[in-house]
Amino acid sequence: TTGEISALAGLRDNQQQYQISAPVQPGNSGGPLLDTGGHVVGVIVSKLYAQRIAQQTGDIPQNVNFAVMGTVALDFLRRNRVEPRLDDGAPRSAAEVGEIAHPSVLFLRCLG
Repeated sequence: TTGEISALAGLRDNQQQYQISAPVQPGNSGGPLLDTGGHVVGVIVSKLYAQRIAQQTGDIPQNVNFAVMGTVALDFLRRNRVEPRLDDGAPRSAAEVGEIAHPSVLFLRCLG
């Protein structure tokens, strides 16, 4: 799906998150937020609880979701001795980005 980074801070001015307009569904958390070059620029973490906001304001917010910034994710990886491969890429269509990302994304469920 496509969307935009709509704010450079998350809920309650969280400076480690982006607010995004891309639709987020249950189970998307942990998935990549990709730019038009197919690069990971963030990690999906949550969506705004629209029903609660509607009860408080009388308005239903649409596509207000959140992703951890890529720099925060990179810092986490490096602190845990994982060095990601970084490169530059030309802009692509959303479909092309999806084709590039598809082999790299998988569903992982932790059972405890």
